[in-house]
Amino acid sequence: MFPDRLKLDDISPIFKAGDSSIKEYRPVSVLDTISKLFEKLINKQFTEYIEQHLSQFLCGYRKGYSTQYALLSLLEKWNQCRDKNGYSAAILMDLSKAFDTINHDLLIAKLHSYGIEHDSLKLIWNYLKNRWQRTKLNSA
Repeated sequence: MFPDRLKLDDISPIFKAGDSSIKEYRPVSVLDTISKLFEKLINKQFTEYIEQHLSQFLCGYRKGYSTQYALLSLLEKWNQCRDKNGYSAAILMDLSKAFDTINHDLLIAKLHSYGIEHDSLKLIWNYLKNRWQRTKLNSA
């Protein structure tokens, strides 16, 4: 179990740039130190395990796989297709907020399909559930 008292995040609005309207602020989450340590530990263990199961073409949120890597890979495939007088097409989507909207049930099911053990899944599920946020402006 992950203690509920450690599931509280402080959100601070940070000014980006340009016009000082409300649209130019981005929320930054400040986690409790123990939560950060837990996340780092879990991230290290899961990354080592799951890397062997991921496609070489999956570039998001992976060390050594940037957007440039994805673009270069696509360009190479398109060039190969063009060299053979073939056709190529692309459907592009902006998924910049996709991580913020992930379905926790789907995430747990996906981790289970990769062979993550039941006790580990329970811990992750408990960590994700009953989280709270509060917004802090200056010190209030």
